[in-house]
Amino acid sequence: MKLLIGYLILMNVAGFLSMFLDKRRARRGKYRISERFLFLIAALGGSAGSLAGMYLFRHKTRHKRFVIAMPVILFLQIVILMVAASSFHAQAGRPSSSVKEALDLVKEMDDETIRSFISYKAISDQQITDEDEDAAYDAVRLFFERFHYEITDEQISGDKAKVTVRISNLDTHALAHDLCLQMTSQWIDIPNPSDEGTAFTGYFDMLRDTLETNQYDVVQTSADFSLSLQDHKWVLQMDQDARDQIMGGLSAWLKSPYILSPEEIISLYMQSFASLDTDGWIRYLGVNDLFATGSSKYGTKADQAFFEKITEYFDWELEECDTSRDRAHAKVLITSINMEDVLTAYHEKLLEYAGTTESITSGSEELSDTTALLLIEALNEKASSRQYHSEIDLINDGTTWQPEDVSSLINAFLGDLDTAMEVMR
Repeated sequence: MKLLIGYLILMNVAGFLSMFLDKRRARRGKYRISERFLFLIAALGGSAGSLAGMYLFRHKTRHKRFVIAMPVILFLQIVILMVAASSFHAQAGRPSSSVKEALDLVKEMDDETIRSFISYKAISDQQITDEDEDAAYDAVRLFFERFHYEITDEQISGDKAKVTVRISNLDTHALAHDLCLQMTSQWIDIPNPSDEGTAFTGYFDMLRDTLETNQYDVVQTSADFSLSLQDHKWVLQMDQDARDQIMGGLSAWLKSPYILSPEEIISLYMQSFASLDTDGWIRYLGVNDLFATGSSKYGTKADQAFFEKITEYFDWELEECDTSRDRAHAKVLITSINMEDVLTAYHEKLLEYAGTTESITSGSEELSDTTALLLIEALNEKASSRQYHSEIDLINDGTTWQPEDVSSLINAFLGDLDTAMEVMR
């Protein structure tokens, strides 16, 4: 097509110039360009340029052959070009037909089409494993189960075309939100923290389960598909942008740093803390003889008794959360152990023990064992629940909301241990 246009431009310039040169030669009495040559240039595609040169330079306008033949040649060439163009595009088909062919494959969901979407980054950034294959196929089929489309517009410009399509499918914003909740929950799995890069293990199982469990509304999105004419055929450019549009922008929603709110992130963290058992708390905090009893026999048991009470009493409530652009400040009400009462009772037991002859005659190991046992007694006798007001700041790092400092929360989890220790001092 480009070569044809270039050729026609060249021939019409030649026809125009030939009229100009022949007119000038006629005025100067020089050797003329033959009429046969002038008609030849016009017949080879330069009729428009020749006709324009005739009347602009007033050359050959009194010759009936030129006055009649040149417009006839131009008319015939226009008709030939129109027929050729119509035949060319008929042979190439319509751009919308190529789009329809591609989108019909999406509706049919054969194995090859499924594989193309599984490897697509909007579905997962990970390489699919043999173990994931069945879940991946199921997830893609479920995703496109209610897929429908309607071609609304077609624009052709030379060898380029754009086809506009109205796509109906499930609400990808809602789906991405639910997926991000699950992925973030897995990522901040406090009892069993995942290593970076393996947080989304079992992604296709997660996607399949989300699609099976939840019912999503059907929404409409508009998509523009680009095509190019290659070897007399309109070819759809099935690049990442095209797949993004077919999938309703799922990729963009999954990458949005604001798909989850600060409140939801806090809830995920608190739910993960609430799932901790005694050993989970000890493992998470890296505790080893938290109260420095020095007892190799009972120090660990004192830790276990302490965290058993935390596990028993732990609860939380989000009181408020203020968000301003990329920062958020939240207030959380934590229910945990009342360590002030426990340490007060423990302090009294230590003083009572200090007044006995046993405390004077005992060795260091026996003293350590006794203090640890007294702490365990205080925990079993005096432990109760208490509520603590705690605050936490979050920042959006361009990926999601992240807590900046959880020390206030941890202190509340531990029954405001910093304040309670004043009893011992």
